[in-house]
Amino acid sequence: MIAISDPGELEMAWAHQYERLSQRFCRILPIQGLIVEIGCGKGQLTIPLVEMAPRLQVIGVDRFMGPYSKSHTELLSALAGRGKKVGIRVVVSDYNAWLETQPDSKYDAVISSEFLPELDSKSMTDFFADCNRVIKPDGRTIHSFLSPEPRNQRQRRLIEADSEPRWTKTPPEEWFSPTPRQVLEALKGAGFKECRMVKLRSGLVIRSLAARRMLRDWDIRQSYWKLHRTALESEGLEIPDWLIVGARKVSQS
Repeated sequence: MIAISDPGELEMAWAHQYERLSQRFCRILPIQGLIVEIGCGKGQLTIPLVEMAPRLQVIGVDRFMGPYSKSHTELLSALAGRGKKVGIRVVVSDYNAWLETQPDSKYDAVISSEFLPELDSKSMTDFFADCNRVIKPDGRTIHSFLSPEPRNQRQRRLIEADSEPRWTKTPPEEWFSPTPRQVLEALKGAGFKECRMVKLRSGLVIRSLAARRMLRDWDIRQSYWKLHRTALESEGLEIPDWLIVGARKVSQS
């Protein structure tokens, strides 16, 4: 368990989370090939993934709108700052519009991290159907997201703050995150096989001024901090468990 109180430690703490996620993704993905990441944001997962698997070529697709509008500049700056060619191409587009233009069975994998919470049930079902269409036979799809099922009060506090309209400026369409069962059933319904889930504990507790900074970054109203300040300073928030769901597209016989 890691607990931080200094806002200056947030970036490094999140980078560590995504490094761990990237390691898990690399265990499932092929060692080389062309993959698509939907909702790439500022490259939190994209960049460490390519650094761990340099033979992968990644197309990152994102609208870069709303609260994510600055992510495009941050991603391009991060790529330029590496001073060497990396296997990442960025596409600015709505994911639906982009997927509709892609041919069948082109990609070795389609992945996402914290993208499924942005969808509702129908959109997720349609998205998985598109993934199945554009992935090659025997290709993979992998999606990570934070568990909607808290293990303790710190996690419950964070889920509440990021889900309830009275607290968040950007309430979710349907859920904080879909449940694992919902995701697995939707993948199976789209024709995927070998649907599996891995749980990865975040081990990250965020207290005091770091908690206040994170709430602001997540567009959570100042009134939430004011109401829960004592608990947020002493106990803090805890990032829920990461859920990683993967599946394989079967060959058509």
